[in-house]
Amino acid sequence: MSVENKNKKIFFVLDLEQDYGRIESYSAFKNIDGLVNLFKKYDLKLTVFVTGKIIEQKPEIIEKIKENIDCEFHLHSYLHEINKKLTLEEREIDFKKAVEIYKKYFRKDPIGWRSPCGNIIQEEIGWLKKEGFLFSSSLIPTYRPGLFNNLRRSDKPFFYPNGLLEIPLSSLPRIKMPFSLSYFQLLGWPISSFLMKNKKSPHHIIFNFHLHNLSKLDNIKQLKIRFRLGYLKNQNNGFTILEKFIKTVMRSGYQSKTIIELAKETLN
Repeated sequence: MSVENKNKKIFFVLDLEQDYGRIESYSAFKNIDGLVNLFKKYDLKLTVFVTGKIIEQKPEIIEKIKENIDCEFHLHSYLHEINKKLTLEEREIDFKKAVEIYKKYFRKDPIGWRSPCGNIIQEEIGWLKKEGFLFSSSLIPTYRPGLFNNLRRSDKPFFYPNGLLEIPLSSLPRIKMPFSLSYFQLLGWPISSFLMKNKKSPHHIIFNFHLHNLSKLDNIKQLKIRFRLGYLKNQNNGFTILEKFIKTVMRSGYQSKTIIELAKETLN
């Protein structure tokens, strides 16, 4: 990656949810210690989008991250239900429950939101604004069969008509590959690093990952085959690929920040 831009910023974003976002277990939480050590090693900041259910059931994980990493926490729904057939009423119930749990645990109002799998809807944008959220970081500017087609969408921050700020996940231009450990594992590090070197270095990068990306989990066999295929490559190389990416952006002059810093900068 080139170093044309000054004051370049990297935002590491962890979606803290159940295994693979689908399985009702938390085997991936074994990777917390490794993640803490990695972020301490490079003195990195972390933005966490956490589900309400994990706030309820696994508060010790949240505390471990808070105590060891310079971080911030935002909401990632309550159940991380990715079934697009949920009724509007069911989605609203999930939203309100997530907000209630966040307020009770963190003793403050939530200001940031991420919809599961980038599946944000118009009504949800209205709920967020009404509840006083400053921003959403839900849009993924790529194509995912059965979920969304955002190939024509930019990865630059923008405002919805009601004034809510959207901060999309970053992506490589033209090929529209998201800056996400999931995609880097699918392509492999040699190809991913080659693609980065051959594109103009963006002013800011929002890089997304999950705990289940960092190592192979035995319960991957519970996934339907069409979902399992996406995790077949580099299952045990998550930490290695993440560290190689960290070294690359650090050498390129990026400074580690949290998303709220970008949100406030944009709002001002």
